[in-house]
Amino acid sequence: MAGFVGAFLFLAGSYLVFAGQVSGHEIGLAALFGAAASLWWAALQSVAGMRFRLELKALAEVARALALLPLAVLKVGGTLILGLFRPPGSEAVRRAFAHGGQHDPADAARRAAVLLAVSLAPDKFALRLGDGRDELLLHEMVKSPVQGDARWPA
Repeated sequence: MAGFVGAFLFLAGSYLVFAGQVSGHEIGLAALFGAAASLWWAALQSVAGMRFRLELKALAEVARALALLPLAVLKVGGTLILGLFRPPGSEAVRRAFAHGGQHDPADAARRAAVLLAVSLAPDKFALRLGDGRDELLLHEMVKSPVQGDARWPA
């Protein structure tokens, strides 16, 4: 019940922030849409096959990927301009990636955060998680050194 109330307060409050004004009509609509979205959230929680539990490290990895995005755009832009004169050297590479427990909510959230962080940059994206192996298959347009560790590949 506390999760439902928290979701309602967050969603209704978000509606009011984005509405740009606080009036009787907006408060009524915030309550209506907050309740509808919270009910939808609760319904999805009851049938979801996989749970996620975000940790601060996962959010930090996504934030780091977002911060590095402008530099990656410049690198890819340079590669594409050079590609007018010679073919770019993109390739598929395998990186060590510890999947963790299949049904552990923290590991599921970490996998999702890693896939998002890796795929945000325009110079690489995740092709797939290794089939039964602890690896991540990436397509890289600009060759980058291996960074991070098996839990948090960069």
